[in-house]
Amino acid sequence: MGISDLFIVERAHPVQTRKPIPGPPLRPNVAKILNYRDLDQFLWVARERAPLIVESIQVSLFQEYSLAVQHGHTSFMEVKNLLNTAGQTHAQIVPAKLKAIHEQCFHFFDILEAVQTVLDHNIQDSQKQGRWRSPPLGPAPTTSVAEELQRLTHSLHHPFDKPGKSKGSPAFGSGTTD
Repeated sequence: MGISDLFIVERAHPVQTRKPIPGPPLRPNVAKILNYRDLDQFLWVARERAPLIVESIQVSLFQEYSLAVQHGHTSFMEVKNLLNTAGQTHAQIVPAKLKAIHEQCFHFFDILEAVQTVLDHNIQDSQKQGRWRSPPLGPAPTTSVAEELQRLTHSLHHPFDKPGKSKGSPAFGSGTTD
């Protein structure tokens, strides 16, 4: 029994890449599974049977990487550069979230405004106490970094949000902590 016997693929088509990389040509394809609830099981079965080889070509499977997810990733690019400047530890998480480490806790953000709120809170605390709240993460961001982040959050909108609706709590937006 193959993987195709377990799940119904609704459609599949090639994805055009921006610029080719050197070496043998990669042919990325997108396949849509009919029932979304089967996706995790599909990926689990595929990883169990790794490596998948079809007609002497190795096939790699990844989670959703739709256009909306790509826009989510690119919306965090400038923010990640600012976090690097501020000395914050961070990572990009699939599908389109930003993970930041602050005061030995992990914070997950899916909107830019949540990152802005946390940085503003740290800037205010650093001005009151004369230092950055979490020294292991680096020096306090300068006002110019905060102003630039403010500009970014007002000019960009989260790709999954509907106009006129806001999500999250005032403290951390829709970010959560572990």
